[in-house]
Amino acid sequence: MGTRKPILWISAALVATVGLGSAPAAPLIDYSRPEYRKVVNLRRQISLLNLVNGLDLTPVQVQRLVDVLDQVRRIKREAHQDFMATQRQRAATLWKLRNHLIAHPGEIPKGLRREVGYMSRIDHRIRDFYQQRLRRLELKVQSVLKPHQIYLVQLFRACLIPPKDIRGPARIGANDSVVPVPKGLFKRVRRMPEWRFERAVWIVAQRIKDRLERRKGVLPRKMQANETKRLVRVLTRVRRLNQAEYEINKAKLAAELYRPYKVNHKVAYRRRRGQPGLLGRYFFQPQMLEILRMKAARLAKARTQARP
Repeated sequence: MGTRKPILWISAALVATVGLGSAPAAPLIDYSRPEYRKVVNLRRQISLLNLVNGLDLTPVQVQRLVDVLDQVRRIKREAHQDFMATQRQRAATLWKLRNHLIAHPGEIPKGLRREVGYMSRIDHRIRDFYQQRLRRLELKVQSVLKPHQIYLVQLFRACLIPPKDIRGPARIGANDSVVPVPKGLFKRVRRMPEWRFERAVWIVAQRIKDRLERRKGVLPRKMQANETKRLVRVLTRVRRLNQAEYEINKAKLAAELYRPYKVNHKVAYRRRRGQPGLLGRYFFQPQMLEILRMKAARLAKARTQARP
């Protein structure tokens, strides 16, 4: 174990377990100031409101999500308590390591290494124990949402002013024709000279696969082997159609291009160690529970007013 590795492990565990987030190494702004934190909180609330409003949740869905997020809040509170129970020992170990490195740069005795490693393992155990529980709750969130709503979460990007596709959620994911057509890509493929297409199609297909996996998540291993070949077939069909057939079929070809990256095809979302998946990153935000409670109250009031 290198001399700096234990410190990095402990820092990562502190962030992952308590959810403190990360900041630049030399920040231009003091991110700890209450004024800044208030603005960040408001921006996050607005972004989550845009997501919730776009999902068009039913009253039953809202209540089920509130129940799940109540459990999430309890789990996070328990995790924080367990972490804080070891805080004094952790601080003492880190101070010992700091003072030793000041007095003896580059030299860390085995006993101190073991002590730092032990604290790191404690952090990992606390984090892994609670993250396993949160992952089970993330599956509950997935079971509450309909496939087209999960697809909308895939498309969503944090925003203050929602784009048009978020404002019209009923159309998103309802059928393949609403999948955006990559016009620029298709146009380049159709205009490319034959010799260049033959040479570049596999490179283009691999780049499409890499880009989609970065945005949507890594495909399951059993689908990985044939994915580039499948994309080459789609691009070849795009190229071979005459103009009339292309105009008629371009939406279907776009849907075929993106098909494996939809949630209902069980995309294995990429997640950092100890971090939630796609749904957890949005629904496990502390502001989401209050937003859903407000929506539940608003829906209940609307039902009451609608009664004769």
